[in-house]
Amino acid sequence: MSDLQEHAFATSSVTVTEDISRKVFGYDMDAILERYALEHDVPVVVVREIERELKRFFILCALAPEKSYGMGGPVDALWHTFIVDTERYTAFCENTAGHYIHHIPGTTPEANDGYLSLLHDYEDAFEEEPPVHIWPRPTRDGHLVADCRGPAGCSKRGD
Repeated sequence: MSDLQEHAFATSSVTVTEDISRKVFGYDMDAILERYALEHDVPVVVVREIERELKRFFILCALAPEKSYGMGGPVDALWHTFIVDTERYTAFCENTAGHYIHHIPGTTPEANDGYLSLLHDYEDAFEEEPPVHIWPRPTRDGHLVADCRGPAGCSKRGD
């Protein structure tokens, strides 16, 4: 199913709209992706897949600003590469979400809850499971397989 088609969350009134999807997926991240690929020694085809998942994360954050979604793994690493380019990142947030999407590092149980909420809402919104090799699943002790620091998250207000 296309990212531009409308999907409704089964547990929320949030709808992935064509307008927000078009804005997010239409944003050119090539310079950021090139820097990420060099810094992490990752092939471009893999970086493109991570880009798709980061953009899906931003769609969820834009549509549910009251939620603090958790985040981890390679998508978080790409977000770090993007957010340090503050001018581009700020413009992207304003143009797509209408507000700055703060990056909130977290290792608390609430951060883990936010990550589980992300995985759940992702599946509802995009009608498929988040790819495990991109979105690591928490282990039984609550840590992420690919990121022992735990998930970070997004927030509209930065709190």
